[in-house]
Amino acid sequence: MKEQVEESLVSPGWIDVGSVLPMSVTEQDVQLLMDKVLSGVKNSVVFDSIVVNKDLLQSIKTSFKSLMEEKANKVLLATLLPMLSKLIPI
Repeated sequence: MKEQVEESLVSPGWIDVGSVLPMSVTEQDVQLLMDKVLSGVKNSVVFDSIVVNKDLLQSIKTSFKSLMEEKANKVLLATLLPMLSKLIPI
């Protein structure tokens, strides 16, 4: 498992540790294993049994930034325009 985690973190990648372990392994066992495997690993973030390379997260964040700004502007306009039209009759 350690090699698989390290391999997935060398490139901006991720791994679901739960998917590479037998089904008989409990969540507590997964957490214990991950604590041991990830000790000293600094360029990763853990979500449950998923380990993600921080560079991948940054890349995803950058990719979605403009999309999220566009969506936020649409919601803002959809909310404000009806309110403004009530305040300022046209």
